[in-house]
Amino acid sequence: MLRRCAEFFESQHFANVPHLWISSHMFAALKEMLKHGALSNPDKARKTLTGAFDDIKHISLYAPYCDAIVIANFMADLVSRRGVNLEQRYGVQVFSLSSWDKLLAWLDDLEEGMSAEHRRGVAAAYPENQ
Repeated sequence: MLRRCAEFFESQHFANVPHLWISSHMFAALKEMLKHGALSNPDKARKTLTGAFDDIKHISLYAPYCDAIVIANFMADLVSRRGVNLEQRYGVQVFSLSSWDKLLAWLDDLEEGMSAEHRRGVAAAYPENQ
């Protein structure tokens, strides 16, 4: 029984669980960035990395199942790095404050492409917004 459990944890099935794959690759990319001098200012590092563990957890849990995700600039840079590249691997659009115009354009495109049935559904669900 224990051998079978060990085989699972050593398998590609386990290695490719999105949450595990993303979080491990994000931590590896973060380590590489820090190793090459990113955030060498301790005050800036503290400010930027406060909440990083929670950010990585949330991104790795939700991003693979979303069409888009809006995250902090630093995290957006992290998930776009070689070795992580969420957009390419999972098809999720990554937005941040530095790409706000891109987000608004994406939302406009979504709204423009809504079917009449979808619009009726939204109006029925949210009549106060009509």
